[in-house]
Amino acid sequence: MAAKVAEDGSKSSPAEVAQALNELHKRGDYSAIARLITEDRREAVIAILKAFDSVIAADADIQEAAVRRFGEQRVAWNLSVMRNNIGVFSSDTTLINQRFFGDRAVVALQEGDQVPLVRAPFRRVDRRWLYDPDLPPESMTWELSALGDVLARILREVEQGADYAEYLAAFHARVVPQIERVVAAKDPLRTEVIVAGEEE
Repeated sequence: MAAKVAEDGSKSSPAEVAQALNELHKRGDYSAIARLITEDRREAVIAILKAFDSVIAADADIQEAAVRRFGEQRVAWNLSVMRNNIGVFSSDTTLINQRFFGDRAVVALQEGDQVPLVRAPFRRVDRRWLYDPDLPPESMTWELSALGDVLARILREVEQGADYAEYLAAFHARVVPQIERVVAAKDPLRTEVIVAGEEE
């Protein structure tokens, strides 16, 4: 599906583009993903997607390290649930339907077995359907990157001999607080200074 969309985007439906985005994400092809996103949202979406993927990758590495060091039965935490919380890019998606509103469309999909459904917005630009999502706060990308850094440090500590108690404590003391910062992320209010005499 991804190849079909890349070759002939003008003939692809929003649902086909959604499926292509999912497949491209599984391959880690950010350049191809970017071409299927509206231009004004492209950079921000790719930035947060990369930050998110770094978190998932670091978490998977920690799980492997914990299994090697403590045994599979003693792996106490993981963040794999996050894989099905990123809309069209979620690991397990089921396309439900698509609805058209002129040059706009919405693709309804299910992430894993979760409800409610996700509604992914698309916009028709130059005869091609492109993903046109609402953007999360810019600070969420920074907080996700910080979470990836926290996980990378925990991974190094486990690999360098941290004991089981330290591994357990890291989740509540360091991972959970950073996840809370991700969830609570919002951009600061912007104020505009109007110079006297410049008002319209």
